[in-house]
Amino acid sequence: MWGESNSTRIVWITMLALADKDGDVRASPGGLARLANVSTSECQAALSCFLAPDPESGTPEDDGRRIEQRDGGWFILNYTKYRTLQDAEMRKAQWREGGQRMSTKINTRQHIQKQKQKQKQKQKLR
Repeated sequence: MWGESNSTRIVWITMLALADKDGDVRASPGGLARLANVSTSECQAALSCFLAPDPESGTPEDDGRRIEQRDGGWFILNYTKYRTLQDAEMRKAQWREGGQRMSTKINTRQHIQKQKQKQKQKQKLR
């Protein structure tokens, strides 16, 4: 994908942005071209690329095709697979960040408690 022309990459990113949670993209070729800000012929070339088998694809399913034609638009193949992976990675990151925040809160509380104990000890010595 990243070795393709700029317009092809832009159409791909536009399709990813337009896709619903299942990977369906509802648009006409002309509408997609306008949204991607590319010419209609560039959009058609990109769609042909996405619909064609890709012998260099890392995923053997669907012969490496990226999309399939549907009524009213296209379906991004493997969309849910990669979205699920992304969601899992996002959850892991959120757990890490949450753990770090909790750890910081605990460390801050412990530090405050120690400071209060030191102050009490100093007051007793006076």
